[in-house]
Amino acid sequence: MSDERVRLDEELYQKNEERRIPFKERVRAFLELTGMSQNELARMTIYTAATVSQVLNGKYLGDNSAVINAADSAMATEMARYENGVVAVPFVDTSISKQINYALNILSIDKRMGLIIGNTGVGKSIALKKYAKDNPSCILIEADDTYKVNTLLRNLAIKLKIGYEKVKVDILMEKIIAELADSGRMIILDEAERAHLKVLSILRRIYDMANIPVVIVGLPKLLTRIKEDVNMAQVSSRMNLIQVGKLNKIDVKNMVETVFKDASNDVLDMFFTTSKGITVYISALLRLVQRIMKKNSCDLTKDIILQAKDELIISA
Repeated sequence: MSDERVRLDEELYQKNEERRIPFKERVRAFLELTGMSQNELARMTIYTAATVSQVLNGKYLGDNSAVINAADSAMATEMARYENGVVAVPFVDTSISKQINYALNILSIDKRMGLIIGNTGVGKSIALKKYAKDNPSCILIEADDTYKVNTLLRNLAIKLKIGYEKVKVDILMEKIIAELADSGRMIILDEAERAHLKVLSILRRIYDMANIPVVIVGLPKLLTRIKEDVNMAQVSSRMNLIQVGKLNKIDVKNMVETVFKDASNDVLDMFFTTSKGITVYISALLRLVQRIMKKNSCDLTKDIILQAKDELIISA
């Protein structure tokens, strides 16, 4: 390497460090103030949690400035909401999260393969993130509409710190299984209905060969797809099925009281009736109710809840 190249590399490193150190402090303060996790911050950007982590630790070889700018923008947007007087609903241990947590613990202990099914918005992903946060050895992956076998193996390789570039799929599979074998780690695939069914077959293979628990989480239509596809017989035969419902009245009460500590029984009943037991809906409703109250300088009433319900784009 030429002296000029070394000099340029050193200058780039110094510039990255000059931005990284104050950026790391901004992130620390932001997470502490908002109660968000680093992974949640990454999800607000176009970058992965691994990339954000590498930038924070001075190990990212790509465009550090682009990642920092994206994270700063996301934090500024979130802080604007925070400073606008809208209290974000923190994690509440609902009957659904307790059911999911119990199921994951049993599947982990017994090293079983599980299928958790529940309607959209009931809080499955929230519960999974909390479980993964409390159990760092857990590998939580979220599928999207482009999710195929190669994507799964690449994501697992990244989580396991296994090099995957220019590695054949069968060799990468062997490396992943060897790394996971009898490790006690758990793989969880969330939003699995969006993934190609072959992804589930690969997870079944990893489950068989590595002797670790594997959990697939999705909407009811995923269960239908698995049952109707004859190629999924080996997958379904190994699965323990867990089906979750909706929030109960106590769950909604606990969520509302994180924002409105002295809410009357009539108001709590209205929140429950309006939300229909859907976690994402009650969270959105609580944010909009706060904004309406702030805008109109008024107290919390049942009419305010109904107004917020009419203004929400999503519906229960």
